[in-house]
Amino acid sequence: MAELKQGEMALMHAAGSGVGMAGIQSANALGARVLPSAGSDARVERGRQLGAEAGVNDSTENVTEALLRLTDGRGVDMVLDPVGGALFDTTLSALAHGGRVVTVGGHSGQRSQYAEQD
Repeated sequence: MAELKQGEMALMHAAGSGVGMAGIQSANALGARVLPSAGSDARVERGRQLGAEAGVNDSTENVTEALLRLTDGRGVDMVLDPVGGALFDTTLSALAHGGRVVTVGGHSGQRSQYAEQD
C-alpha cells in the first residue's frame, strides 16, 4: 500500500509488536532502510535485532527531532503507525517530501489533532 522502494527510509512504530516486527521484516525484504520506534529501549533493540537501524525510544526522546537527526534532516519516506494519537502527529513532522503514512489501528487511545472534529 505504501509503495515502499529499495533504498527508501521506513519508520516502524511499535517495533516490538507483531505489526511492527512484520513491518520491519517486510521493509527489509524490499531493500528499504528501517528505523524502529518503540516505547522502551528493549523494544527498539528488538527492532534492531530484526535488521532495523538506530531507532527512537518514543517515551524518552522527541520523535521528530530524533528522526530528522537520523535522516540528516531529510525525514522518512514511509511510516507504518499502529499507535496513532500524538505519535501520529509527530510523525507527520518527520516525513520527507512525498512521504507516506500507513495507519493500522490506533492503540494509543488518543485522537490525532488532525482527526476530523465531530
